[in-house]
Amino acid sequence: MGDKEDARKARYANTDRERMRWYDMVGLCTKCGNDMQSATSKWCKSCAAKQSKMVMAREKRLVANGLCRKCGKKPFMSKSVSYCAGCYEPVLRRAKAWHKPYLKMVFDHYGRKCACCGETEPMFLTIDHVNNDGNVERKAIRSNALPKHIVDSGFPKSYQILCYNCNCGKHRNGGVCPHTKKGDFL
Repeated sequence: MGDKEDARKARYANTDRERMRWYDMVGLCTKCGNDMQSATSKWCKSCAAKQSKMVMAREKRLVANGLCRKCGKKPFMSKSVSYCAGCYEPVLRRAKAWHKPYLKMVFDHYGRKCACCGETEPMFLTIDHVNNDGNVERKAIRSNALPKHIVDSGFPKSYQILCYNCNCGKHRNGGVCPHTKKGDFL
């Protein structure tokens, strides 16, 4: 009984693969066989939307149970990171690749040096809120989306490039870099 059932499943699996291969060759959606509106996807818009909803629901369920949103394993960090170590690395690489062109545009526009001390080493430079209102903005947008937000906003004058020393010193010195005005820290 088990062998017949396995053979039947294998036969249908092969037919599904062949059907999907044929749909792909003739340019139809590999899920439903309908015409495709996009040459970049293997699915029509309707099937892609259904798949996206299913994936989002699965990820939401996994995260609610405290598991990795991709594979269902236990996350390696705090509750704010919803990926295990194996899934987090590729996500981080993609995020950095997405982030880099916007960061380059921001650095090119505001100058590739600290507005206070003149430091030019890119590894030391960061984006600073001139009006010291970064905490308000972080609530409105994701912090990793700040460079894109700046580009989309047309490079407002409320940002500048500072080195980390000047940025931290500005925070500890009441909004003014210690290079400009020394305060009482200790």
